[in-house]
Amino acid sequence: MNSTEIPMVNIPLASKAHQLAGQFAAEQISADKSKQVYLNTLSVYAVSRYLKRLQVKTDLSQGDSWNAGMRLFFDVADLVLPGIGKLECRWVKPGDTTCALPPDVTEDLIGYLVVQFKENLEQAQLLGFYPAVAGTNPPELIKLKELKSGEFFIDHITKLEAARIRRRQESVIRAKRINLTNANNLASGQPKVEENNLGQWLKGIAEQGWQTFEEVFSPPVLSTAYTMREDATKDSIVLNDSIVLVVTLTPITEQKVGVRVQLHSCVEKLLLPKNLQIMIIDQSGKIFKQKPMEQDGKLLEAEVFSAQKGERFTVKVVEGDNIYLEDFFLDFHS
Repeated sequence: MNSTEIPMVNIPLASKAHQLAGQFAAEQISADKSKQVYLNTLSVYAVSRYLKRLQVKTDLSQGDSWNAGMRLFFDVADLVLPGIGKLECRWVKPGDTTCALPPDVTEDLIGYLVVQFKENLEQAQLLGFYPAVAGTNPPELIKLKELKSGEFFIDHITKLEAARIRRRQESVIRAKRINLTNANNLASGQPKVEENNLGQWLKGIAEQGWQTFEEVFSPPVLSTAYTMREDATKDSIVLNDSIVLVVTLTPITEQKVGVRVQLHSCVEKLLLPKNLQIMIIDQSGKIFKQKPMEQDGKLLEAEVFSAQKGERFTVKVVEGDNIYLEDFFLDFHS
């Protein structure tokens, strides 16, 4: 396709777009940076409006372009398509024949949508799409005549969405019985820590002690490995080896997985202790909240989160003075 053949898609730029662009531009320390941020904001807004027409879900707030710190130091114009990846929204002026691309490759990058602004900035024209190639850095410049059509772009993200759905159907669930009364290291008195590579789980390989959900819960067998305090009630029971840690991985992209962590009672008619807690601690020390225990007292789960390649997190289970820890990391190459 040459540049004269690119079908123009016109996208009006409402006053709201200019208000946001002006707000973000006012935060900058130089006129050149303010202009860059203003036009970047308009380009992201225009692409988001275009995708809304196509009923493609976007999340402006999750992009670096909506992050004040990232705008201040970097040339950012990204738009997040949840569960699919990121688009770079790049702009050109009337008469331009090339478009400059940022040197840094955005994680989960889908590609680049290029828009051209009218002189009065009242509307943008979508010129076309340049797909990213995984594992390679983009060229510094692309010729506008090299852009793919809007139809190509729609087909491309449709395929990515279909791949995402297939990945979701390939979720991996692993379960492990944990013994809270024997969680501390007898020598040091400190919690023992197990380490698990979730990248291996996705290949069907799990560390010792982990089983499939069905292996742990089917058929239901009343475990004899539990004890009760003398003052225990029906809904206040300390379980030994009858609490099950369940981790569900749902691939989001090739580099990211969604993670759900739960605690189940695997003993029929026995409830989880009321003071049982589950925490997820990421490598920066952030703690994800746990949800309220299910009314039947047999399920407790933490807030669902995502983990990317190279990241680590710890699952911490607490019941009174007993602490149980499991470390997890995501490495696809080990």
